[in-house]
Amino acid sequence: MDSGAIAITEKLFSGAGGWQAMKAARDLVAAGRVGAVTYEPPLLTGEVREGARNYRAGLRIRSASDIENICTCRESREWGKVCAHSLAVGLAWLAPAPLPPVAPVVPNEKATAVETRFGPTGEAGLRLVKLHLILPPNFRAAWPKSQLMLCLEAEIDGRRVMLDALPRTERFGCEESDLVALGS
Repeated sequence: MDSGAIAITEKLFSGAGGWQAMKAARDLVAAGRVGAVTYEPPLLTGEVREGARNYRAGLRIRSASDIENICTCRESREWGKVCAHSLAVGLAWLAPAPLPPVAPVVPNEKATAVETRFGPTGEAGLRLVKLHLILPPNFRAAWPKSQLMLCLEAEIDGRRVMLDALPRTERFGCEESDLVALGS
């Protein structure tokens, strides 16, 4: 990037268009309505489909305070606002390309045997633990969005601790259902 180029960021777009336009722009990007995005400083251009209409949209970014909207929508033409269409083009340009799928790691049997910290309760020399699955308080809202964060805690000696807090030098015994949850 040459010294005259402006750093393109979400903060720059938010300052130019405001939070309402940014929210609408994020929705357009998430819906896959933005295409043919190019950036040749100072011109950022692309196409946005909204309903039955296609808009040629974009921004001419001369500086952080000198941003010209070049969208063909009514909001841009009549009121001179930086519209959601042009911000969506900017957000689409910022979005990283999807990463290629990562090949699954095949575990080494010898290493797996050494690293196994959990076994069935019947094995000798294991310290007994009971696992607790912690669901988030916003479970109902997070489920349809596929944004769940689950936590596992281990109950040991009457205390509940995160699995990472268990001593690494010890092995632990738990019920069969807990072993299934751990993938052991």
